[in-house]
Amino acid sequence: MNLSWYEIGYQYNVHFGKERMNLSIAPTAAFALWDFSTELESNGEKNSRSYIKGTPRVGLEFEWFPVKRFSVSGKAIGSLPFNNILHIYTVVLTGKYDLIDKDRLKISLFMGVEYNQIDFEDSQTEPNHVKANMGPLGLAGAEIRF
Repeated sequence: MNLSWYEIGYQYNVHFGKERMNLSIAPTAAFALWDFSTELESNGEKNSRSYIKGTPRVGLEFEWFPVKRFSVSGKAIGSLPFNNILHIYTVVLTGKYDLIDKDRLKISLFMGVEYNQIDFEDSQTEPNHVKANMGPLGLAGAEIRF
């Protein structure tokens, strides 16, 4: 089974650098293409289905810097609530610590949690209904910017 999706979008970053606030928010508009395929086999018979569907998504991201080298960020983005379209919802919360922030080089470590949900039902005579809940998923890694 394949439940991949690819997304392209636009974010507008707004930074609030007032004392003790140091917060960035980013409204987001995007379009996702979902690539679904599955193959079922029973008693020697095979049945497969695959299709690509698109969906517009809107959301909001934030990053808050409570202290100099540590930040908390979050993201919530989802499909528009229309019937008979693909719905993909994503919620992410991470903490990041900057190990090095010198000139144009920035190396950070992060940990967090992510949750995704896909829900699609079409209106065929024998409808497809795919619903997948993925999460909570643990996130951990390093980020290098230059």
